[in-house]
Amino acid sequence: MNMAASPGSFLLATFLGLISLVSSDKFLCNQPASSAETIYKFGAADINKSRNISFSEYQGKVVLLEPEGNGTEILHALQYVRPGNGFEPSFQMMEMVDVNGKNEHPLFTYLKKYCPPTSDEFEDGLFYSPLKVNDVRWNYEQFLVDRTGKIRMRYHHHTDPSALAGDIDSLLREGEPEIEMSNEIPTHRLH
Repeated sequence: MNMAASPGSFLLATFLGLISLVSSDKFLCNQPASSAETIYKFGAADINKSRNISFSEYQGKVVLLEPEGNGTEILHALQYVRPGNGFEPSFQMMEMVDVNGKNEHPLFTYLKKYCPPTSDEFEDGLFYSPLKVNDVRWNYEQFLVDRTGKIRMRYHHHTDPSALAGDIDSLLREGEPEIEMSNEIPTHRLH
């Protein structure tokens, strides 16, 4: 992934959520160009619940949202298991929120509105209601948002994270100004 050309333009915002189970890979979301809805009208507390973060702070950035589990559990897993070795995340992590059901966070209502489901099946024994076709089915399902705050892609939870690199690079390049190159040789000399 070439992020050197766009310093600070990629943000991994991990959302902690209550979820269920899935199947398939990458899904193109269909938010109409005329829609004014963006992630910028939403916010959430950070993982330590010490600061409320408005997603408007991420205007102009490509954002990857991934539902997770309990905050402490996730931090410990990153530190001691995968990748381990005392790893400290350098990306923003948010508090645990409901991503499905009657108490789902409004951000996830928006994200799911324009994206197809990653599976057509539900797992038995779900602990929320109402069940909806476009519900998040499992941890690690991801949503990719472009620089304008609009949802562009949704990924099944089995998607290898490295498979997102091309889509992220593409969105990072979309917002870059084009550099005009010339092969012309100057016709005058400086003295």
